[in-house]
Amino acid sequence: MIDPAERKEVEDALIRFESAFHDVVTAIRRILILTDTVAMATKAKVVAQTAHSPKYSGEACSQCGMFMLVRTGTCLTCHGCHWTQGCG
Repeated sequence: MIDPAERKEVEDALIRFESAFHDVVTAIRRILILTDTVAMATKAKVVAQTAHSPKYSGEACSQCGMFMLVRTGTCLTCHGCHWTQGCG
């Protein structure tokens, strides 16, 4: 049988551990939310900048996903990864 004083000490340690663990999980969730928010804002800014550029078509490259496609006649070229389509 566990001594009541030792049991109380173990229970108190468990409560502190659960509290600390909860704080860590909460902090990680907040970091993930902030990371997603920054990533979405950055992507939106890049899309807005490149889609309205006169030299870019505003379409996403099917190879790299960047919005750096330039159309010349029937030829479509990505300035991000140099992928081409329809260039004969």
